[in-house]
This record gives sequence, C-alpha cells and structure tokens, in this order.
Amino acid sequence: MEWSDMAALIIVQARMGSSRFPGKPLAKLKGRPILWYLFHQLSFCRNEVTPILATTDRQRDDRLAGWGWKNRIKVFRGSEDDVLGRYRDAARAFGAEDETPVVRVAGDDIFTDPRLIDAALDLLASFKGRIDCVFTPVDEALPASVYVESYLFSALARAHVEATDPSDREHVTPYIRRNIEKFPRIEIQGAPPCPGIQISIDHPEDLELNKKVLDRLQSFATPPYSVADLLKAMEDIEGEKGGITSV
Repeated sequence: MEWSDMAALIIVQARMGSSRFPGKPLAKLKGRPILWYLFHQLSFCRNEVTPILATTDRQRDDRLAGWGWKNRIKVFRGSEDDVLGRYRDAARAFGAEDETPVVRVAGDDIFTDPRLIDAALDLLASFKGRIDCVFTPVDEALPASVYVESYLFSALARAHVEATDPSDREHVTPYIRRNIEKFPRIEIQGAPPCPGIQISIDHPEDLELNKKVLDRLQSFATPPYSVADLLKAMEDIEGEKGGITSV
C-alpha cells in the first residue's frame, strides 16, 4: 500500500497499550496484523484521502509506528490520554486547513466500509458552508464498523480548545456531538439495527470470531467489504450457531 498527499484526512487511532488486549493492532488475523485489513479497506475510498496512523509517543508504540512506516502509511505520534489533542495535532501536522475534511476511524474496526466514508465526505462537500459534521447516530443496536464520524478541521480545532472534560478528550467527538448549535451536522444511517452484534476487536477471544467473519466474507465477496457483506456474513454465522453476541 502506498498513499499520496490527498484532500481528506482519515485518522486511524491505535495503540499497543490496551488493558483488555495488549498489542492488539499488530495481533495476527489469518497471518496479517489486524490493522492491515483496515488500511486495505480504506485504500478503496473513491474520494481523495490521506490515511494516517495516529498512535502514541510511548516507547511501547515504537513497533506500531515502525509497522506503519514500513507499509508506507503516514504516521503521527502524540498523547496517549488526550486523544482529541492527538487528532487535532495529527491533522495539523499533515496540512489540515479549516475546510479540510477529517474522518475518525478506530483501529479495531477493521471492516470499516469505505463507501460509508465516501458518503459522509460527499455530504460535507455538498453542504459546504452549512454543516460542520456528518455522523452515524450513536446507537448500541448498530454493530461497530458501520459507524462514520467526519467533520471539518475547524470543528475539530474548536472542540480541542473548548472541551475540558477528560472523557471528551479521550473519546474525541462527544463534545461535538452534544453541541448541536455550535456544530451543524447531518446524520446518516450506516446499517439497520442489529441488537447484540458487535464486530470490533476488544479482547483476544474476538480474533477467532473475526476470523470466522473473514472466512465467510472471503467465501462470497471481495474487498472492499460492504456493510451488506458484513451483515450477510454475520447472519450466516448466527444461523449456524443459533445466535451470537459479538463478532
């Protein structure tokens, strides 16, 4: 994979120090680090984008940063705890201006659909000057990997200045989501509700479940995998096992 300098910034947050799953970004799934699958999905975005791996400046993330550089991915290193600051600084380091679109992606949502990112970027462009953000709603019934959070850099920079709650700093966008009057937005639906089903890799045991999803996807689809592909794969697995609570 090789990325060129492009218009929108897709910032992927990842770190090796997860308490629930140390070393998670480079954990192997069918012989490849899980992060590889995410960046491979992002490589299919139709819009001009620059994916960035935003990790921490802690020594334990040296190997993760090295993996990014080795794979010709742009890398930024910043605060471990102030993730909002890490996002702002990463975007600024790669030339973001007020109107630059920024997309937030979590490194454990490896099947993020690039079509959803394109839809958000298209809306930001179509409503230029009238909105600051395009989000999927926060809904526990929606599986991870079908979320999208995109906003103008000006909104990210404003949140960085105004947000003081530690939770807002850690989770990046809650301040923007809460303050509708400050940050005009459009909400889009990424998928139909699927209560009890999650795809994110949060614990080591999630690797085996994600392997089953990937095996199923590879049996009937080719990258980039879509939200519809994911739902079909999960339905197939659920049909075989009589119900799943996390994938």
